[in-house]
Amino acid sequence: MNLTEITKLVWEHKAELNFGSRAAWEDNAFLKDWVEQNTQGLWCNKEGLYWISCDITCEQLTSLARPENLPSSGCDFGVQSTKNVSILSGNLCADNGIYVIYNGHRSKVMSRLRAHFFTSDGTGALGIKNYNLSRHKWSAYLFHINMIDDIPGIKESQKLYIKTLLESESGRCAVESAWRTLYGWPVLCKK
Repeated sequence: MNLTEITKLVWEHKAELNFGSRAAWEDNAFLKDWVEQNTQGLWCNKEGLYWISCDITCEQLTSLARPENLPSSGCDFGVQSTKNVSILSGNLCADNGIYVIYNGHRSKVMSRLRAHFFTSDGTGALGIKNYNLSRHKWSAYLFHINMIDDIPGIKESQKLYIKTLLESESGRCAVESAWRTLYGWPVLCKK
């Protein structure tokens, strides 16, 4: 099983957490109780990959102003999306049913998703909550290490290899990069 096959398999078996389509953001987003309430049995703050999608268009992203309350380490959606549109144009992640605007990996995937939602001055992250975009449809897709055993039709040795990749920062980085090569560069990713 090569890296491309593993990346497609992980993407095919990801789980979805919806966190938008509301009048206001929920302060408990991505905490254990919130995750369990929204998707029973999904909570796992271990190694994994994640993707963040939104129904906002690229044109809408490029026109967003930086919120006054966005911490200095937060992402200026307008500036970052404009930069990526200019540099990467035809290589951006296309809207094929799921418009992924950001993807990444972390040893504690739920903590990282929460950091992207809130942001603080000490953490470089998106800072989604600082934008008045809660009425849009937002989703976080994730694949964490505890989901490997649920993949049907693959050998135990292949499951072990996927687990080895997810347990390693360079392995997670390889799958993240392979995903971007297959599906395009998410418009808010810096590197």
